[in-house]
Amino acid sequence: MRNAIIFLLILSAMVCLAQPTIEWQKSLGGSYSDYAHSIQQTSDGGFIVAGSSSSIDGDVTGNHGSYDYWVVKLSTDIWVEETHAGPDEFSLTVSPNPFNSAVTITAPENAIIEIFDINGRNIPTLGGGEQVWRPEASVGSGVYLVRARIGDKDITKRVVYLK
Repeated sequence: MRNAIIFLLILSAMVCLAQPTIEWQKSLGGSYSDYAHSIQQTSDGGFIVAGSSSSIDGDVTGNHGSYDYWVVKLSTDIWVEETHAGPDEFSLTVSPNPFNSAVTITAPENAIIEIFDINGRNIPTLGGGEQVWRPEASVGSGVYLVRARIGDKDITKRVVYLK
């Protein structure tokens, strides 16, 4: 019995310390300071990113002053896809999208709604039904993943927050 408890404690620690799986990542810029200041979804489903860089290497082919400005278009085939792993009556709606102060999220009453930033950090967790998410002032513009979960079934949608 003692060995079983020790095994369960070790297994629990391993699960808690496991790193999340990266679904997708793309680094742009070089070895100095590079910043993404704004991101917006384009009409084709991709994204456009505006930023600045003081790098002179990597993706940067030359620096023309203290900071140079970048505008980068990301295509639709490099993003996290929305998933639907539940029954047909299990739906998730997020509107408006993009949004700038509040977004209404609707899921089944018994669902748990989780919102994640692009790094996989859980921002808030909400109950089911119709919820309104008003990001705190510290939450930056960007793409967020909204996941509704019932047991082992979930559905995920992406939402763009523009301050």
